[in-house]
Amino acid sequence: MQEWLQKYGPFDAVVDGANVGHIKQNQFVFNQLKSAVNLARKLSPSNKLPLVILHSGRVKGQHIGSPKNKTTLQYWKESGALYVTPQGSNDDWYWLYAAISSKCLLVTNDEMRDHLFELLGTSFFPRWKEKHQVRLSITRDGLKFHMPPPYSIVIQESEQGSWHIPTVIGDDFETRRQWVCANRTKR
Repeated sequence: MQEWLQKYGPFDAVVDGANVGHIKQNQFVFNQLKSAVNLARKLSPSNKLPLVILHSGRVKGQHIGSPKNKTTLQYWKESGALYVTPQGSNDDWYWLYAAISSKCLLVTNDEMRDHLFELLGTSFFPRWKEKHQVRLSITRDGLKFHMPPPYSIVIQESEQGSWHIPTVIGDDFETRRQWVCANRTKR
């Protein structure tokens, strides 16, 4: 994958195709993935297609559906925007590697709580995830992206030693936050 990324990258966004295609669905819905790709491209500073990572089983047979979807997959592939992971591999490693190496956004609702993500360390990965993960929801108006917050929403310590603590807990980035500031007394 490293050579492939050097040839076609970097990207402004990477899309976890399987996760996006399954949001609020019992089965893979290709049009949902297509909508996410189009929205990511629309939001891209370079107007470049995002990189779509799909397992090899998702690009064959019933998952594709109509011939129109097959044409879309072929277009993504010819544009260098589709990476198909090998049979028997975990596609999570591929989209994670692509997003980190491209220093770009990652479009997925995957919570990344798997044991494999814990291997990446306790400090780096949660901070990276907070700054790069784009979450999705489905509304009456269609697919909606929830962009990463413009600032970190975890407890912060300033250079002067003050602590800034968010009063809302959780990862709902759209909830307005108030902060409590705690200062150390000087002796």
